[in-house]
Amino acid sequence: MEQLVNKNFQIRIDKNNPILRDHKVDSISILPGVVYLDFIYRVLENAKYEVSNFRIRHITFKQPLRLINDFDRVLTMKLNRSENGMSVTIESCIPNDEDNSIKHFEAEIIARSFEPLPDLDLEELQLNKIGSIPLTEIYSIAEKFKIQHGNYMRAQGFLHKTKDKVFAELTVSELHGANNRYVANPCLMDAATLVGLVTFDVSKLSKPLLPIVIEEFTMGIPLPRKIFVVAKRLDEEIIKVKDIVT
Repeated sequence: MEQLVNKNFQIRIDKNNPILRDHKVDSISILPGVVYLDFIYRVLENAKYEVSNFRIRHITFKQPLRLINDFDRVLTMKLNRSENGMSVTIESCIPNDEDNSIKHFEAEIIARSFEPLPDLDLEELQLNKIGSIPLTEIYSIAEKFKIQHGNYMRAQGFLHKTKDKVFAELTVSELHGANNRYVANPCLMDAATLVGLVTFDVSKLSKPLLPIVIEEFTMGIPLPRKIFVVAKRLDEEIIKVKDIVT
């Protein structure tokens, strides 16, 4: 990672960016926090590193990036040496207004140790499922809390439940084209956080749940067009009484 230490990387985004266009909260374009993970992996990939060699940990989403008054935003990623690897901060500003930057993201990149991971037994999950709903129902619930997903940011698929888990099949729409421009596709990543943050009976949600911290994220390969997501089912009663759930 030496060639990346003490380097800055920038992306300029505007109102025509399909992610911002199709991800809104109360009709204001909001950049999903998971986009920053894709930004990191694209920098690593561009520097000829294998994405599977790294872990991103202690991820904190500080403030959302809102596109107000249609001003373009410049995203700046700053990489610096840390005790175990590299620290990452991502902030944004209006072009040529660096003095008024807003910090959105903090994390640390470290080398990955290759302990074997358990296989995901999709066949067993399918055999044990006791109900299914289309993912469109999750997006409809999100809209009740004024979180709006346009077609580009709507994954397609179904959410299933077993006795103690939820699992989903997620596919990006044809709007993403035949060539995957992302390493960690933001549409799939955003949909995955929805799966992880809802119980199966989404009708019982009384408030929106938004990701603020991810303890660790690791990729084996760049995400394909279709992924599976498995999450532990949350207790509806816990969600009703707690402001923060894991």
